[in-house]
Amino acid sequence: MLGSTPDLQRISYLTAYLLKKTMDIRASGVLVLDRQAGCYFVRAAEGEALLLKGVSISQNNPLFLALSEQRKELLFSRISDERVKSQMQKLKGELFIPIISQLKYFNEETLLGIVYLGAMNSGAAFTGKDIRFFLSMIKQAGTNLDSAFMHEEMRKKKSG
Repeated sequence: MLGSTPDLQRISYLTAYLLKKTMDIRASGVLVLDRQAGCYFVRAAEGEALLLKGVSISQNNPLFLALSEQRKELLFSRISDERVKSQMQKLKGELFIPIISQLKYFNEETLLGIVYLGAMNSGAAFTGKDIRFFLSMIKQAGTNLDSAFMHEEMRKKKSG
């Protein structure tokens, strides 16, 4: 049980952990927007991406701009833009799924976070079925992240 008040760090960690463990992938991570800093932070990371935990990346990063514009998952093997591919490689990810918040709190759709997954340990490529599973799972996590993000922002405003 996550408790009555959503905890952004805990939800991020559980999302990364469960994806890596469930799908036997090399890496997983969750990046979350920090609106004040104008960047995304790696809030949770597992496997090969573990060393990236805590890293901040500008909102103007080509990968984030592509995710924000396309509003759908990006798979490394289908990307032609070398700048986007380079950013995907730095994060040790093969598949990046945006979490788009539609809360009225933001006054517009906002790229709240990104969940990314590394390659399968087996070396196999992600199938359409794998991607549909991830999208379904991340849709649920996204709802929790939305709520936790809003609570964290309100806590920051109260204390700051």
